[in-house]
Amino acid sequence: MATTRDALYGWTAQRLVRKQKALGRPSFLYFFDHGYPAADDAGLHGFHASELPFVFGTFDATPPHWPKIPATPVETKLSDAMIGYWSSFARTGHPKAANEPDWPSFGPTGSYMAFKEAPQPADHLLPGCTSSMKRQCAVGERVEPSRGIGMSASIRRNSSSAGVM
Repeated sequence: MATTRDALYGWTAQRLVRKQKALGRPSFLYFFDHGYPAADDAGLHGFHASELPFVFGTFDATPPHWPKIPATPVETKLSDAMIGYWSSFARTGHPKAANEPDWPSFGPTGSYMAFKEAPQPADHLLPGCTSSMKRQCAVGERVEPSRGIGMSASIRRNSSSAGVM
């Protein structure tokens, strides 16, 4: 199951970010692995698209069956950081947030931003998608350059969301 999940979603995001980088565009990968009590109790830790209320600051405007996000200092600080990163990316093409770590551009070490309790820069999100798996990771590699500031694609990995900007 994990191989299928990674092949459909995770490796696809890494192919996309590598192709964007090869086209000379700054590219950014993220992994949202933040849980909160209601989501964890429902077995939905960091579920697909669970980053959206944090990106848009809409804890109180989620769909009816969405696990209730508590407005704790941890949740609010994470949301403030994500709003900062996404807003900066929309304005400048580079995600930055006040008083938060720099979001590394994707490069040879597979740099990405992990959103857990707080933003944490990291490397090698899916180490299986490396030169040893080049053929499998290369399937369907044709990607056109993005127009405008950037692109975003949300994916699911290990009950967590990841994406490319």
